[in-house]
Amino acid sequence: MDFEELLLLVRRRLALILILGTLGLAFAVYQTSKITPLFQATATIFVSTPPGVNELGQSSGNKLGELNTGSSFTQARVKSYATIINNPATLKPVIEELELTYEIEELATQVSANAPADTVLIYVKVINPDPALAAKIANSVAFHFSATVLKLELNSSLDPTKIIKLSTVQKAIPDYVPVSPRKNFNYFVGLFLGLMLSLLISLALRYLDKSIKSESDLGATPLLGVAAFDPEAESLPVITQLSTYAVRTEAFRLLRTNVLHALDSKDRNCIAVSSCFSGEGKTTTSLNLGHSLAQAGFRVLIIEADMRRPGLFKYLQKSDSEINLPKDGLANFLVEDKISSIKKKLTASTLKLKDSHLEILFSGKIPNNPAELLGSENFVEIIEITKALYDYVIIDTPPVLAVADASIVSRVTDEVLLVMHAGITSKRNFEAARESLLGVGVALTGVLLNKIPKYKAGERYGYTYSDPKMGYYRYSYDYRPKEVNSRSEKQAKLSITLKKLKGVRKLWKPEAIGSIWNRMPPGLKIGFKSRGSSLKKETEAESEFEKLLAEIKKDKSSKSRNR
Repeated sequence: MDFEELLLLVRRRLALILILGTLGLAFAVYQTSKITPLFQATATIFVSTPPGVNELGQSSGNKLGELNTGSSFTQARVKSYATIINNPATLKPVIEELELTYEIEELATQVSANAPADTVLIYVKVINPDPALAAKIANSVAFHFSATVLKLELNSSLDPTKIIKLSTVQKAIPDYVPVSPRKNFNYFVGLFLGLMLSLLISLALRYLDKSIKSESDLGATPLLGVAAFDPEAESLPVITQLSTYAVRTEAFRLLRTNVLHALDSKDRNCIAVSSCFSGEGKTTTSLNLGHSLAQAGFRVLIIEADMRRPGLFKYLQKSDSEINLPKDGLANFLVEDKISSIKKKLTASTLKLKDSHLEILFSGKIPNNPAELLGSENFVEIIEITKALYDYVIIDTPPVLAVADASIVSRVTDEVLLVMHAGITSKRNFEAARESLLGVGVALTGVLLNKIPKYKAGERYGYTYSDPKMGYYRYSYDYRPKEVNSRSEKQAKLSITLKKLKGVRKLWKPEAIGSIWNRMPPGLKIGFKSRGSSLKKETEAESEFEKLLAEIKKDKSSKSRNR
């Protein structure tokens, strides 16, 4: 994984990273708040040798030599003294003097000392929850340690007062800034561990994710198109309900171009559309591909060969409430005894959409043996007839892995398009569907990756997607006529117009039927009073308001969106 892929992973899992990072920080704050603050006090002891005395307690007569020898002797002693600063002989009188409730062992854990190299100083450090008590203990330890050293040196044959002297040169004072816990450090560690945990989880999820996300997951199978996830696709399934410049509309234009390239001759004009399982968008893909081909001027027929769970009529009802289901469907023709009668009834049994070159042959009554009917000679004859009558024939089939119908239908078509839900359909299922089609001698033409999560791309021109190895495709389609305003832009402009109307402070009359007042939100009616204003300004503002309101109502009724 390179740095660019890591950035994309962070972007995709940003919510998880922020949540775990925040939890790590919160946990560190909570644990730190439970720790009792500790304060440190430091006293400084100076260790010296009386002048004129060497390490043997004798005067050498050489003053300079005596100083050097005494200094070396003292530095050697200081290192040893620092290690025994918290011995019981020192701490016992400290406890008695200060009337402490600590045991000697407990107090020893609070007292420490260090002697910097090449110095004769001993720093006595005491850590205690009470800063004032810490200072008292440090000063007391420094005082009583001198007596301890003298007792230790009494065991030698020399007079200890002549060879060593300990003096407190700096007494400890209370320091009210705690040395523990280190809050900022703890907070940083908590945040860091939370972020690292989230990153590890993200990496684990990435490597455990075996779903189809990009073209690189398809192997040698071509990617014919990509369609972004649209939360309004359920209520607005057909591209004719959308704007000409909508992202989903452009996606099917791209798919249409690639399908036309695959169907490169007049005799090869029939394509089956299927998926691995239900819910991946094969039916809406069939319908929208048919609309896109019809918008290009081709005569298109969609055959609903999914006679187990037909759904074309349901989606068409959402786009046009005046659609009437024809009496006969595909199932009726498949049970006909005479093949000659099929051609006569076929054109009369298709639904011809208004202002479109698209026609639809519905599945008809659900039969008990759909697989057998689709494998009959009648179905082959229907395909041959429709291929001769129409420029392109699209067959909506059941899922490949669910039933055998799709494999049966694919044998009599020219091409097969497989629709897959990006990030949901697994590579194993895709390979199983491909092998299932190859098992009946059908090569998969290509794949449409459907419901891909949208990311705002940095590009400002065209329909783009990112490097396939980085994961999901990105979308940006901002290249549209300037005069086209999105619904959000119109609503924003309407808000500005309403503020303008409020500025002229017209006398609004609630009783006036059909007035602008009756169409204004209640929150905007507050503050309007009778004030003199220019009639021209009021008329212009009213006209602009009426125009924008009409456009928004028109957009709402047609459910169109510009993006």
